[in-house]
Amino acid sequence: MYLKSSEALVHRPLNNGLPENQEDVASEMELLKTLTAKAELLWQLYQKRMEKALLEEAFRHYQFIDELILNARQSYLEDNSKHYLAEKSHEIFGRAIRVAATLFRENGEQKYLEAAFAFMESNKATALLESLKENEARMFTRLRETARGKVLLREEEKLKMEIAGFRRSLYETEQKQSEKIKQINAALFERKEAFSKVRKQLEEEFPEYYKLKYDPGVATIKQLQAEILAADERLVQYYVNKNLLICLVVGSNYADIFELEVTEAQYQALETFLRQISSFSFYQEAELAFSEFTQAAFAVYSMLIEPIEEGLPRTGSKLIIVPDGLINFVSFQALLSRLPEDENKIDYSLNNLSYLLEDYQIRYAYSASQLAFFRKKNQSRSKQKGFVGFAPYFGEGNDVADARRTCEEENLAPLTENEYEVRAIAKLVNGKSYIGEKANVSVFKKVADQCSILHLATYDCAQADAPL
Repeated sequence: MYLKSSEALVHRPLNNGLPENQEDVASEMELLKTLTAKAELLWQLYQKRMEKALLEEAFRHYQFIDELILNARQSYLEDNSKHYLAEKSHEIFGRAIRVAATLFRENGEQKYLEAAFAFMESNKATALLESLKENEARMFTRLRETARGKVLLREEEKLKMEIAGFRRSLYETEQKQSEKIKQINAALFERKEAFSKVRKQLEEEFPEYYKLKYDPGVATIKQLQAEILAADERLVQYYVNKNLLICLVVGSNYADIFELEVTEAQYQALETFLRQISSFSFYQEAELAFSEFTQAAFAVYSMLIEPIEEGLPRTGSKLIIVPDGLINFVSFQALLSRLPEDENKIDYSLNNLSYLLEDYQIRYAYSASQLAFFRKKNQSRSKQKGFVGFAPYFGEGNDVADARRTCEEENLAPLTENEYEVRAIAKLVNGKSYIGEKANVSVFKKVADQCSILHLATYDCAQADAPL
């Protein structure tokens, strides 16, 4: 069944159940649906029979699916196709990661660990980097100001739209109209061949533009170890979906993957922790609030950090967290590595609680590829300002007891120490501070990309659908 479905969606005969290359694909979205269903069936059969050949075949399909998704995102997509990719790609890549991780555990071969990492990066990085690169690519004035460049850009866009139109016609045409389908397929193949030639010409004549727009630039473990991570840094990348939690840890001379199951109790603890740090109420009973926070902060630590501690050097090292799902909202610095000795003593200070920030310097990245992209970009900058800090005012005239720390209401509590915080750091490192009304969006846009350290002493309101 899957073989016939696949054959109907490609221009040339299949090779071992898959198209020979991406150019042979007539409809990326329809083939994606077919191949993901087949790959999932292979995984389910492996779980029943435990035959390695089934696992390897599922892995081979997910490798092609990875390329298929990238190719689809680089083409001109209809809104429904964009919606399908946004809705399904996270789950698809989760299954791919699990297959690669299982092969790594069974064989111990580094290529499967690299593949698991590549799937995690494809899941996280492709959409963001595509947007970043599209914007930067359009800034290449040499391309846009030359007559040849203008011609190639117009042809590139025109062919993308024509290919999308023929794909839509192919999808809408009934199977019994075999002659019409044959004509559409021929026209589609012709446009795709022309599009490949335009891309080739862009690669040869305007290599900078091509590299930014069409080279996915997804980081690898080897690249991170050789070029990006310092000896005292560990990159900790998460994938979470329902009750599955996968974590891949990479250091300059270390790499391993951990697969964990998340219980309902752990999810509840995570939600409690997020509620406590994001919308704390001054009306809440102090003893109850302290107990809820410490229990939840320790439970989330036990869920996210404790199982991978064997891959993390203790004390003083730096963690770069690449979160996923609800983990995007977790402040790792506020997690507790152990419960307080006296739970009746209400004291949130470092003297009483074992915060994770005492063990590690923690920062965050949307993806490893984004981290590599910006670190390399920063290395190429000749001049850059040092520290810049922003401390806007909040809650003027508000009673602190009536205010809440939440972005869902306008009545934000005053940040009484943020001005002192920013001024003190700026003085210490000879930097620049913007306080009160001067700490506005307009100023931020002007100076944010010109400094090496950007410090925001303010509230953080994250979007649930795009936290970073």
